[in-house]
Amino acid sequence: MISHHRRDEHPLRDDVEDLQRTSLIWISLAAGATGFVFLCISGGSPAVGRPMLWLVISVLAVVLGSVWLLLGRLYNLAAVVASVGLVAVLVVAAAVYSSRDVLFGIPLIIFVVPVLLDYRVTVEIAFISWVAVWLLRITTSIPLSSGDVLAVSALTAGSVVLGWIAYRPT
Repeated sequence: MISHHRRDEHPLRDDVEDLQRTSLIWISLAAGATGFVFLCISGGSPAVGRPMLWLVISVLAVVLGSVWLLLGRLYNLAAVVASVGLVAVLVVAAAVYSSRDVLFGIPLIIFVVPVLLDYRVTVEIAFISWVAVWLLRITTSIPLSSGDVLAVSALTAGSVVLGWIAYRPT
């Protein structure tokens, strides 16, 4: 099959865009499945009736719903909403459950962002994540020490660097 590309586009650009869309679909499905498993695990406990659980699940549902609505029309916006939204879900979960351990999921999200978007956006989302962690520290909504913030920040910076190494153009 002969494909027709503009002069300024790489011949494999369509394939890369299809892979990015597929990756975003799988990431959002995995996040939805994780939320569902979280609900199932909490199903037998009294936590189901508490608003803490539903706050986290509702933020996740809004993020995933927004991603699915935007995916067909505006891919870049859908990917940004997914990336920032998943970081927001972790920040909300950390604040609601007063657990600093949840924040260590942020570097995992940042490592996946270069698959969905370009590297500049990855750095920006990592900076937003760093600001969110510092805001949690300043507001004292969870017991975060400076060492915790440093550890999450260092791991996030490591994810940014590893993401650049893994996904840089050759």
